[in-house]
Amino acid sequence: MLVCTAVFFVSFVVSCFLATRMFFEGSPYPDIRAEPAELNFGTISETEIQTGEYVLTNHGNVPVSITDVIPGCGCTNVNFRSGRLEPGEKTSIFVRMNPYGRKGELTSSVVIAFVNRSSENSTPSSLSVGMRANIQTP
Repeated sequence: MLVCTAVFFVSFVVSCFLATRMFFEGSPYPDIRAEPAELNFGTISETEIQTGEYVLTNHGNVPVSITDVIPGCGCTNVNFRSGRLEPGEKTSIFVRMNPYGRKGELTSSVVIAFVNRSSENSTPSSLSVGMRANIQTP
């Protein structure tokens, strides 16, 4: 009886492992990653406009569409190419931070909205990246 229970348990664990592996490897999932996750502009004066770039890569196994890029505050402007991003493809989001009229630690975020385009039931998702600077006034 003990041997049967052990064999059943091992078979169950192996079956669960294989089923889980097949599910995650075979099912469509979006996986967008940004490099860098945060832009740190360091210590700057309020008159120094900063620019930076986030490189987005689709690490998933389905195409996604970037639908919107939303800056976190009025000091940030974004420039991006909307559209379809195939698995393995990259695109860039360019940002511009204007610190005029601010002082001290300034943090902002950019939210990237995208949609899984693997089926008729597209799944909306988002990714947030950050920016920071220490603003010194003259």
